[in-house]
Amino acid sequence: MVHRIGSLVLRSDGSTDKPEARFMVECEDCHDTSDPVEDVRRITEAWALNHAADNPGHEYYQLTTHRFWRVTRGPVRDGSRPRRRPGRP
Repeated sequence: MVHRIGSLVLRSDGSTDKPEARFMVECEDCHDTSDPVEDVRRITEAWALNHAADNPGHEYYQLTTHRFWRVTRGPVRDGSRPRRRPGRP
């Protein structure tokens, strides 16, 4: 997935030192959260099921995915300029 505004290009960071994504699970009953891991199956099967087994009644969980993105500068394609945040030169 690639997003562009003027000369700024936002895309997934394909560098070799980062995984494609990291995953965390949060129990919506007590808000306990797993450590981030790269294997979504491990986090759902191990952490969530073990947490539910240790905490009867904890049935609702939220999976959060952290993806890594990178902004680079490229040529301006349509003559537009990148939008600047207020207060920035």
